[in-house]
Amino acid sequence: MATRFSEWLLCPENQQESFRSPWVPYWVDRKKFELFWSKDTGGYIPAGEDSYLQAPYFGHLKGKSCFFIGRAYFDESKRKISFSGGRHRTRWYIDTYMPILIPLGLPEKSFAAGKKCGLIIREVEPNESINLRVSWQDIEEERKYYRS
Repeated sequence: MATRFSEWLLCPENQQESFRSPWVPYWVDRKKFELFWSKDTGGYIPAGEDSYLQAPYFGHLKGKSCFFIGRAYFDESKRKISFSGGRHRTRWYIDTYMPILIPLGLPEKSFAAGKKCGLIIREVEPNESINLRVSWQDIEEERKYYRS
């Protein structure tokens, strides 16, 4: 039986205390994102490669289920995105759901350049969530698999 969709709060990884610092969560355009990320020759993951759930990056925040979004840097001069963490999870999200917009944590200083080039669409609002076909049972099963 297929897992039902569940609601997941969006939060940048490793900043459960402050929603906007140091990484501001934005909704970014998938096509621009892929174009800019593909320029990171050492960190880019092509579609369909290394696309797995990565259960450790689901958790709880303020009593709600949470999907910890990836963190990246945007180099305006090179029009390149490089990850600080979460590239496998981001690839999994893109490959699984083929969204138009992707949640991504970026430094606040990236906003003007990211908005100007069409990468950044808007900020993720506090308590904003997405529906994913992932259950806590799926997460626990994956955690057991990777521990063995």
